[in-house]
Amino acid sequence: MPYFAIFPFSKLDIPRLALVCRTTLRLLRRRTRQQTLRFLLIASVRIRRLRLWSQAQIAKTRFVARALILALLVLAIGGLVFRHRVQWQKASETLGNKGILSQLEIAVGAAMLGVIGIVFSLSIFSIQQAAERGTTLTLREYARDWVFRVVYWTLAIFASLAMLSALQKNESGLYRACLTLCIFGASFVLLQVYFNRAMKFLDPHFTITKVANRATKLLKRIQRLERALQTEVRYQRSRRRT
Repeated sequence: MPYFAIFPFSKLDIPRLALVCRTTLRLLRRRTRQQTLRFLLIASVRIRRLRLWSQAQIAKTRFVARALILALLVLAIGGLVFRHRVQWQKASETLGNKGILSQLEIAVGAAMLGVIGIVFSLSIFSIQQAAERGTTLTLREYARDWVFRVVYWTLAIFASLAMLSALQKNESGLYRACLTLCIFGASFVLLQVYFNRAMKFLDPHFTITKVANRATKLLKRIQRLERALQTEVRYQRSRRRT
């Protein structure tokens, strides 16, 4: 008996077979789309993590390079001062006897007070921008930032040192001159640090990240307190039972 006689073509359910094929194709498309989206999501997350890791490594490398350059510069200046200390000591004593070195130190101290005024005015402008564009949390993060506090206190210490060094004896003129030059150079570095930090706070991503990190720390602290409280409650219950 032939094959077409057992399964005649006329008895096949063509609409049902087409419906099954369409359903199968839809399921395949859906699964393919889901797998593609999942793969793209995983790939984007891994790429973002790799990018953040590379940015952190680059930032660390830059920090180490800048620290090394600064250390080498300090060593070079120290070696130069140590090499010519006798000549510079005589020249500084001469300037001290004439009163020029004291005037220079007073001028540097006054300049530090002017720099503090500039930083304070920039702070007021930045606070106004943060209050207009951000929320109270971003304004609070700006007010609590440790970099700004370090800059303020360092400039105040520099101004005090410059004023007090003018009252020292003329025999220590070399150290006074070195201190004045160091204060004068460090003030530019502090202004650059302050400007970069203020520009970071204008980025919403940076401020939101700081708020999120602070909230995460507070949440972890609350969780630790909750665990300690639960442990204490269990201990008290076990003592009552015994």
